[in-house]
Amino acid sequence: MLPHDTAPTVPSSVNGQGPPTDDADGSHPEQDGGWAWRYSRQDMDRETTRYLSAATQLDVIYAEAVVRKVINEPIRALAPAYGADVTVVTRWAVDSLLRRWRRDLGLLLTLIIGCILIWGLAQFALLAGIAAATATIAAAWAIVSREYWVRWYQIVVRQMLRDNFDPNDAPEPRYQWVRDRIEAISARRRGNLVIFQGKRAFVGSGGRLSKEHVVIDVSRGRKVKNGKPQKPRNFTNADVHSALISAMKKLGFSDMKVEERLFVNGLHLKNSKIFLPSGEAAPPAASVAPGLLIEATQHPTPDARTYVCVEMPGWQGQLVVTLFVRAVHTGGSLYIEWEYHVLPPLRDWFLRVDGQFGVARTRRLWLAGLRGGREAIPALFKSPFYIATDVKRAVAAKRWQNRTVAEIKQGQNFDYGAASSIREDAYGQSRQHHFLERDEIMFVLMSQEILVREIRKFLRKCNVDLGGFERQIEEISKSTYKFYNVHVGNVSDSVVAIGDKASAKTR
Repeated sequence: MLPHDTAPTVPSSVNGQGPPTDDADGSHPEQDGGWAWRYSRQDMDRETTRYLSAATQLDVIYAEAVVRKVINEPIRALAPAYGADVTVVTRWAVDSLLRRWRRDLGLLLTLIIGCILIWGLAQFALLAGIAAATATIAAAWAIVSREYWVRWYQIVVRQMLRDNFDPNDAPEPRYQWVRDRIEAISARRRGNLVIFQGKRAFVGSGGRLSKEHVVIDVSRGRKVKNGKPQKPRNFTNADVHSALISAMKKLGFSDMKVEERLFVNGLHLKNSKIFLPSGEAAPPAASVAPGLLIEATQHPTPDARTYVCVEMPGWQGQLVVTLFVRAVHTGGSLYIEWEYHVLPPLRDWFLRVDGQFGVARTRRLWLAGLRGGREAIPALFKSPFYIATDVKRAVAAKRWQNRTVAEIKQGQNFDYGAASSIREDAYGQSRQHHFLERDEIMFVLMSQEILVREIRKFLRKCNVDLGGFERQIEEISKSTYKFYNVHVGNVSDSVVAIGDKASAKTR
């Protein structure tokens, strides 16, 4: 374990979902104040990343939690962090812990030297001993005040406020093994393989909004006017997935990502060179070959299945709605299931950094000195315990890793599945903005409309009778609109639930 403690642009014309356009005369209306400010395309997850990065500086305990989940799990998979850049947040978390460790080490040395001087000088003169004690406390005050000043004002105010934050400014860790781990995290961000624990197949995607499915008799051909039923055409699961991917890509939401991903249970990776290419004592792969995606689509197993994933982010990562779709064609029937999951905005606790706007420099100096005066003496005498705790945690983490590796090599089963992501751990239930809430509804309703329309179109091309499908879709549509009308409407504290059997739950 490691030791402990650009301005928005205006690119869009309709709800931020399309590229900017010029007027007929070639002018840019946004430059004249004609457009509302919008977020730039390259800033897809900038705001959420900023808040999480700032939290690692404002609270060392949170920085410890990030490092524990991301760095100190070298064998398990890492959950997808939709709407946030985990590598940036982790770099800032490591930097925060190292800065606090250097502070505690400085305090420990100050305490040792101070005790020696006080004891030595007090033998000759009481005033000399008092002076040494005063100097020790003054040195501790300077160390604590400086660390607070650097953390809150040199970093948070100068680099974490909305207009100043640049993800590329995240400091590079000094230790090579930490850099290697973060590089592996970056690779997983682009991967198409998700290793999960237990029942949480869609780990990292937040709370479930709805879960729907339809079963269609595809052995019956559709009738044409004044004609006999046509013979249905043959098709595969992969054909359905390809049609859905093509249709969803035309939806047109900004920064939307549509792709197939393979979801595998973390308990079922043993002896698999595909999922564990670096051996059983190393973390799983981040991606698999396209051929394996197709194989898992055509022949799903109890522990590995391919889903079409439609990721719809908004509000710079403060809102991410994800659709997961899967098709199974067998025995003359077609089964299609889909789920919606949502990552709402972060809890208010993570938004504290925005309160640092407009703090005058003189007040910053005063607050840093005040913090040093309040914490210098407790931190000075606690520094040996802080350092000892850091060493104990590092040793315990190394022992756990060695013990786990030994057990794996001896044949014991191990769950490689990912736990929740740092983005998922941070979300709340409140939708602070009316438009954000409406965008959440829009993402679900519009994408479900495209989904249903494409399934209908695909079945019609395959000459399949649509009677049973239409009846099921009618019921699903009624449930969807009914539940949205019931559960959405309180902007300050709404919990969304849709679907025939969906329920609204709070965390």
